[in-house]
Amino acid sequence: MSDLAVELCAVARAYQEAGRLHPVLQGIDAAFPRGRFIAIRGRSGSGKSTLLNLLAGIDLPDTGEIAINGQVINRMSERERTLFRRRHIGFVFQFFNLIPTLTVAENIRFPLELNGIKGAAATARVSALLERFSLADRLDSFPDQLSGGEQQRVAVARAAVHTPALILADEPSGNLDLETGQQVLGLLRSLPGDSGVCVICATHSNEVTALADEIWQIEQGRLVRR
Repeated sequence: MSDLAVELCAVARAYQEAGRLHPVLQGIDAAFPRGRFIAIRGRSGSGKSTLLNLLAGIDLPDTGEIAINGQVINRMSERERTLFRRRHIGFVFQFFNLIPTLTVAENIRFPLELNGIKGAAATARVSALLERFSLADRLDSFPDQLSGGEQQRVAVARAAVHTPALILADEPSGNLDLETGQQVLGLLRSLPGDSGVCVICATHSNEVTALADEIWQIEQGRLVRR
């Protein structure tokens, strides 16, 4: 298995806007190793969210190739990409995106259920993350009973529970106060060290970049390492 979690080769993406073609990303070449915490910076509208959508296989590049875990996702059918995301990618969003009708434990377990992992194996993984993320006393609570920091800890645990190759985080501390955000970022930062997952975080935050193994910047549609 390659040491690289993500490879991008000559990736470009543009959108039609007011009848004109608007280039967002142009000629991107990059490789991100396993076990690294990567920060992607850029001004609003620079293409950070577009890049995350491409890495997730939610959007497709106009040209170029994107390989995740050694598999070129833009050659896959939509169904194949959906199944690939389910197995190999985790997501952390700014606004948590927990399922309101599921408890903390059920939210964390959900990716395992989708991948057919049930019973004692699922329970063991969920229990370990509940302890690690200081959520054991909240396992039966619903999202609306939690603080923002607790909800984001649940979201990070849910992203990690199926041991994906890649976790994509979009401004994960952007909806939290500084102290709570730093706690959540510390948990997110700890994941590459013990599981080998690559975490790619789109951010404006200096707190995020201070924790990163690598910092990349989107400038005029190109991805540049800092």
